[in-house]
This record gives sequence, C-alpha cells and structure tokens, in this order.
Amino acid sequence: MRQRFQNAEIEFVSEYYADNELYKAVGSIGAQLEAELSEFGLCPEECFAETMELLSLISEKGRDVLDSLPSLWLGKYNEFRRFDRRVSPEEHRKAVGIVFCFAALATDSSRHSFYRYQLSEELMSVVAANKFEGWDDTLNRIFSVPLPDGWFDSLLEQQTWQGDVISRMSQHVDNMHRLAPNANLTLQIVKEQHNSGCNQFMGEVKNPKFLTPAEDEAI
Repeated sequence: MRQRFQNAEIEFVSEYYADNELYKAVGSIGAQLEAELSEFGLCPEECFAETMELLSLISEKGRDVLDSLPSLWLGKYNEFRRFDRRVSPEEHRKAVGIVFCFAALATDSSRHSFYRYQLSEELMSVVAANKFEGWDDTLNRIFSVPLPDGWFDSLLEQQTWQGDVISRMSQHVDNMHRLAPNANLTLQIVKEQHNSGCNQFMGEVKNPKFLTPAEDEAI
C-alpha cells in the first residue's frame, strides 16, 4: 500500500469489486475490524487490496512462498509502520495479522492440498508468531466468514491478476487530482452501458473508427 485510501479509492474498489466473493467476505466484518483498529483504522477496501497483493505473490511463487512468509510479514509490518510511527506496534501487528488471516481464508478455499492445508497453516503460524492481543479470536471470526470452495483456484487460473486494477486505480485517481486539484471527486465506475442500440464501454480508446461520417446538421 503506497498510500492510505481516500474516498475516491474506496469508492472505486467497492464498486469495481462489488461481486468479488473475497471482497464480500472482507466487507462482512471489515467495518467491525476497522473500528477495533482505533489508531490505524484499516478500512475494508484497503484490507481487500492488501490481501489480494499477498495472494498475488503466493500465486507467483507457489511452493517457494513458504520460506518467504516471515519476510513478507515483516515487510508489510514495516510498510504499515511508515504511515505513522506513533501508532502502537500492537495495532500494526493486528493490521498485518488481519491481512494474513484473510489470505489464509482464501487459500483454505482451494481444492489443492498444498494451498488448503499446508500454506493456510503456515500463514496462520506466522500470525501466531507475531501475535497481538486477541489474535486467536480475530482468526476464528475471519474463518467464520463463508468463501466458496475453489475461489482461490479461480484466482490462480486467471491470466491477469485482478489486483493489477488497484495500481491502475491509484494512477487514474492521481491523474484526476492533478487535473482538478480543488475538485471534490466522486469516482463512478461504469462497466457497460446500453444506449439506443449502441454499447458504451469505459476504458482507453485507441484509433477510433466512426461508422457514420460526420455531417453538418442542416439549420
């Protein structure tokens, strides 16, 4: 997480990932977990993005990720600490622990024994090794949230990791702020829009071709 999410980033994630099962899982108890982090306040959208980033590294490394888990935890802890070193280490341990617990929930949905059993157990072991007050209760609450069987497998099968959208989101919002620094931005995501027989899609348009030549309207 390069920076804390503002309203535009939160709205982007909540609308773009509204149908994502992991986002739904995080959102079901995310607000309550955020309220418990009275100093750090990891919102559900940040938690989801951080979990997806960790899952991306897991999918890239496969079995090799096991040796990297302690360093990944420490790297995320230091990253969170840089935002505000006045926040207690206990809060930062809990914030990172929540992300690792949701990652374990995701890998536990896999039908592959390595991810479902060995990796999930190792993720929880890292949380236990860096335990915070009430860590076992937090873990149990997160694991009480339903996630469909095979969800993580569908993530592995994707040609493009969904989490890449987060970086594009940050760049897009930065550009909007740069073009209109004093504007009160509200970001709305349109996946598909139908208008009188023509389809409109959000996204970059390169070398457009017009089916009907432009003509001056008769007055």
